[in-house]
Amino acid sequence: MVTKWAEQAYKSILQLSDEVRVQGTALSQYPRHRYDSGLSVAEYEEIDPNEIQYLISPYLKHEYALSPAVSAVLGGEWDRAPVEQGEWVTEPDTDGFVKLPLEEYRLYDSMSTHFLDGVPWNQTRWYRTVVERGGLSDAGGAYTDVNTTEQYLRYLDELYGRIKNEGFHSQRDLSNHPLAYMNEVTVLRGRDGTHYAGHVGRHRLQIARLLELPTIPVRVWVYHEDVLR
Repeated sequence: MVTKWAEQAYKSILQLSDEVRVQGTALSQYPRHRYDSGLSVAEYEEIDPNEIQYLISPYLKHEYALSPAVSAVLGGEWDRAPVEQGEWVTEPDTDGFVKLPLEEYRLYDSMSTHFLDGVPWNQTRWYRTVVERGGLSDAGGAYTDVNTTEQYLRYLDELYGRIKNEGFHSQRDLSNHPLAYMNEVTVLRGRDGTHYAGHVGRHRLQIARLLELPTIPVRVWVYHEDVLR
């Protein structure tokens, strides 16, 4: 399924001039990043999902006004951010970038107890957190209240079963839609080649980790500029 934000992002990238899209010229209004014409918008790689240990927060898309439609090259120190220790439910408000351990993500912990230990969703810590807080408005829209949470958790059950029984497939294999690549699991590549979780496909990433899949297809959405030198 292609989301509305993907449609909007695709339209926005088409509005860029041919010079910017084809020549890879730095965008003057966003001087802290550039689009590189040598990078495919749908560049896929196979990586071990268990090598991804951290999520970079806050979302680079918002901090740098990036488009999800194309891969970007960024400088800066985002890949050297300190690790924010402790369990987290939603991304914290911080003065700068931090690395959030995926092992400390309460949703991931609840997915583990549900899928591996057979604990019903309504007895997991994630579900109880949604109920106690009256919804999580800053958790991507899937957990805004108990009703939407239960609907999404049923979807996760279906997704887990499908991946377990049919394997993990790239979005380009599942759909012919030209925007399908934008729903691929995204990763960020730091200057030393380390991969960090992006904000697209995090549930699928955790399912792959729980199923101990050796590799999954991902789209490298952001590269640190030093890794390309």
